[in-house]
Amino acid sequence: NDSGSATAVFSVDSRGNLTGTHTLNGSHGTIVMATRAKVRPFPPPAPPRVFMEGTWTITGGTGAYADLEGKGKILAVADFTDGRLTIIRDGAVESGDRDEDDDD
Repeated sequence: NDSGSATAVFSVDSRGNLTGTHTLNGSHGTIVMATRAKVRPFPPPAPPRVFMEGTWTITGGTGAYADLEGKGKILAVADFTDGRLTIIRDGAVESGDRDEDDDD
């Protein structure tokens, strides 16, 4: 088990395409994930929220997480009335440092 902090840096272009990174910092290391998503108003017509749907990929890690590989789908809702962001990630993560003898 691990715990720590998370930081995110994102940008959205004029077509609603979001790109960015999430960095998860824990006592055992760091995981960096790239996110690409489409941003849509929710609910229209005057949204205090946006809905995001896209993909995520692990792009790096340190310490205990240095060999992680993973990717999947992301769903998120950003609520501008209270500043909350709820993210759901679905996918698979595995260690890229698998034992070569596993193929025998």
